[in-house]
Amino acid sequence: MVSASAGAEGPAGFQTGFPIRPDRLVEARTPDDVREAVAYAAGHGLRVTAHATGHGLPGAVEGGVLVVTRALDSVTVDPV
Repeated sequence: MVSASAGAEGPAGFQTGFPIRPDRLVEARTPDDVREAVAYAAGHGLRVTAHATGHGLPGAVEGGVLVVTRALDSVTVDPV
């Protein structure tokens, strides 16, 4: 897992009109990286935003934990 600290600039997306400035930026390489990032966010009262390929960010990412998942080749969600 690659992690940047507070005030990190997020990855460039295609929606250049929105700032991407999370408190913590995590470049997840494994599902465990994602779990760690979510646990960190929950433990610090921060929201989590997922960022895959640069498409579809709903707006600005100010604060919280931005989890970049572009290095993952699939996603499985366990609802439990």
